[in-house]
This record gives sequence, C-alpha cells and structure tokens, in this order.
Amino acid sequence: PYTTLFRSATLNVGATASYSSIGSAIAAASDGDTILVDAGTYVESVDLAGKDLEIIGSGSSTIIEPTGAFAFRFDDGEAGSVQDLLIDAGAARGFYIEGGSPSISGIELENLDVGSLKGGVAYVDGGSPSFTDIEADAPAAIWGAGFYIVGGAEVTLTQVTLDSPDAGGQGGGIRSEERRVGKECRSRWS
Repeated sequence: PYTTLFRSATLNVGATASYSSIGSAIAAASDGDTILVDAGTYVESVDLAGKDLEIIGSGSSTIIEPTGAFAFRFDDGEAGSVQDLLIDAGAARGFYIEGGSPSISGIELENLDVGSLKGGVAYVDGGSPSFTDIEADAPAAIWGAGFYIVGGAEVTLTQVTLDSPDAGGQGGGIRSEERRVGKECRSRWS
C-alpha cells in the first residue's frame, strides 16, 4: 500500500512578494492553497478559476479595485474563502457567486453602485455561501442593493451591516427568492 500526502502551499502577493497580482497567484495555485495578500492596492477582478483557495488580506490596507463587473467570482462550484480586505467597488459587484459555497469574512465595501445590476455586495445564484463581518457603505443596485439571492441558494449572513442601502427597484438591502437567508443582519438608513 502507498500513502499519498497532500501539502498545501502558501503563495504571497505584494510589491516585493513572489506574485504581484492575486490573479497570477491563483494561476499558480492548487486546490487547498493559501494566498496571503500584502497591504496595497490591487487593480484587478479576481476569478477563482474553479479552485478552492483561501485568500487572506491584511485588513482595510489591502484594497481591491475591480476592473470588471465583480471583485471576486466563484462560478465553478468553488468553496474556499476570502477574508480581511477592502473592496473599492465602483460599478462592480463585490462577489459574483454561481453554484459556489465560499466563506467570505472581514470584508469592507466602499463606493458600491452597480446601477442596473442586481446585488451590489453579492449576486448569489445557487450554492451555500456564508458572509460574516461584512460592512458595506451605501450599496446601490436596481434590486437587492446588498444581496440578490436566487437559484436555490442557501446563504448565511452573520454580522452583516448595510449602511444606507439604495435599491431602485425591489429588495432594499436584500432581495431573495429563497427562504433560507439571514442571521444577525442590520441595515441603517441615514
């Protein structure tokens, strides 16, 4: 009998690290690896490319400025996690999740106005993602300024704060076509 050992790797992203972008670290990573992201501003949209990875920032000094319609995309059944960073979203969603089940925690979102799109903080279609310790300042979208949830998704929201959410259509902070949502969520309107 043979024993196979799997070891996960830690990949470092930053100005003086092995990788200068999160995307390049993901390309080099394998399932189960951890990507540590140094403080700094990263101008990119991050697609997990079907890999279950742990992405850890350095708190609000790790800033993601998306270049596309999302900051992070989980659309191939990925799990993994994203934690401890700030998304300066502009017209991009924070998270696009289709069938994935990531754990998202310690995220701040600023300048979040996705206009006629649904789900500013996250658009979730299927899967069972969890969001913990999320703060979004004035998220705006046509439906579900914070979260738009469809497709049988089972979403867990814990310690989620949506400050002054603005949905031009329906849903205010959360628009869900599913029954299983919520836990310790707050919306504040000024």
